[in-house]
Amino acid sequence: MILEALQRRRSEEDLREAYENLQVKSEELSVQSEELRMQNVELQTQSEELHAADETLLESDKRFRTMVNAIPQLAWITDPDGHISWYNERWYSYTGTTPEQMEGGLAECSRPGSAVKSTGAVESFACYWADV
Repeated sequence: MILEALQRRRSEEDLREAYENLQVKSEELSVQSEELRMQNVELQTQSEELHAADETLLESDKRFRTMVNAIPQLAWITDPDGHISWYNERWYSYTGTTPEQMEGGLAECSRPGSAVKSTGAVESFACYWADV
């Protein structure tokens, strides 16, 4: 009987200790949960800001392309190394090329009875045709 009482008391102490440990873990998890919730709110805000910036960029790109495609001149965009990454619609109309044909750069452009020449300087790059 004394042995049973001691075992019961020890079991009760073990249960109290386990309960206290669970309470501590529960509080830690609550803190972590709140931190995650705050991080989620921050990520959602960042996502909304990125989406808005993307929308702004797309609209700006659309306005740029509309403007550049409306001019009568040939226009293109180069990267810092001089590789051409974009031509306006007038370019394709004038040269008779397609975007796929121009992936190789100016060497790919042609006009019947003409040869491509360039100034060679990226800063003042110009493509013109000379009769051959």
